[in-house]
Amino acid sequence: MQVIMFILLVFFSVTFGDLIFRLVLGIVVDADTFASANLDDARITIAYMLFSQVFSFLVAFMFYLRLSGERFSDMVNMKTIQLKQLLITLGILLACFIALPLFELINEPLRQMLPPGIVEREILMNERNTELFVQSDPIQFVFSLIVVALLPAIFEELVFRGFLIKKMLQSGMSDIGAILMSGAIFALIHMQPLKFLSMFALGVALGFVYVKFRNLKYSMIMHFLFNGTQLTMAFLAGSGLPSIDL
Repeated sequence: MQVIMFILLVFFSVTFGDLIFRLVLGIVVDADTFASANLDDARITIAYMLFSQVFSFLVAFMFYLRLSGERFSDMVNMKTIQLKQLLITLGILLACFIALPLFELINEPLRQMLPPGIVEREILMNERNTELFVQSDPIQFVFSLIVVALLPAIFEELVFRGFLIKKMLQSGMSDIGAILMSGAIFALIHMQPLKFLSMFALGVALGFVYVKFRNLKYSMIMHFLFNGTQLTMAFLAGSGLPSIDL
């Protein structure tokens, strides 16, 4: 029931955040500019991502704590970082970079089973992301790093590992069951069916790191480095500098 309540709070927060974003945008710019604005503009897209991260995860998490009466310190395990555990986390991250392209290939037959509209929607989203992140503006890169790498590493880990796995373990679910279930929810919530298996594998890896060390800091670091590396490679490609295709 607590998980269901939290999911409902997330959907409510997302809807409320979208409304606030549009209201703020309408107040900041005049009606004519707003009517002619390109909502696919990188600056608007990144600003919307910021609102989405804050409202869909942080606000929902704060609402949940308020309604349930639980304390943040009781929900989230954070301890001092140990060098050995950090190195193991980095090793798992490296393994993800190597293995995830294989999972995407395995996921490819799913394309034939999906309705054409869903496939086209994801292809269009991938094209927009490429246009957004493969660029040479250092200021936009820094903001992208904050909004797309740092904030998800904090907020999504609070939700999927700090909250979800902990509640599953408290309910009596095994470590493996909690890791797999949270990984599946993590993949579903990203709504990228052509990358479902790779997102599932990443969610499982993040869940494993959290369950093994019982310290949210390691999964946060791993999540940030994963997203941040992708953004850095895109920035290098957009700048015409040597990069490695990950």
